[in-house]
Amino acid sequence: MQDSSPFQYIAIDQLFESKTNPRQTFDQAKLDELANSIRHHGLIQPVVVRPKDNGFEIVAGARRFRASQLAEEFSIPAHIKELNDAEAIEWQLVENSQRVDVHPYEEAQGFQRLLDVPGYDVAALVEKSGKSTSHIYARLSLTTHPDRGRGVRAGAHYGQPCQPHRPPTATAPSRCV
Repeated sequence: MQDSSPFQYIAIDQLFESKTNPRQTFDQAKLDELANSIRHHGLIQPVVVRPKDNGFEIVAGARRFRASQLAEEFSIPAHIKELNDAEAIEWQLVENSQRVDVHPYEEAQGFQRLLDVPGYDVAALVEKSGKSTSHIYARLSLTTHPDRGRGVRAGAHYGQPCQPHRPPTATAPSRCV
């Protein structure tokens, strides 16, 4: 399936979403708008995939993939990358952390998933994501303080706007240092 071209078309039934993608909420109206654009112009920006489980896991481009399904596309352009699990999570985290519409709790979950990979610490997250140490600790606090993240988590699962949040006033959890 791989060749030397910059991307290739892959049948949509060979693609599946990653379970580790930090972004879990998608605005249906925005998906419909993108699907309409894809029907008229095609998918302009390829998704990034990696070979896995007799198919291809979406590493970057879950929204484009979902919209392509709505547009009833047979195949979509994809860049195929050989990535291990840690690298795939890293790519997902970096792509989603640069978006302005990523939900704070989803970003926090992405940071935590990478911290759970041996060899990753907050310093590595700072280097890989381009985010500040204080930003990463503020997000991680959403996963470690049940009361602080409760309203934010509810918004993440029901598509509600995120709640305003403050940086943590306590010291960072010891497992994140």
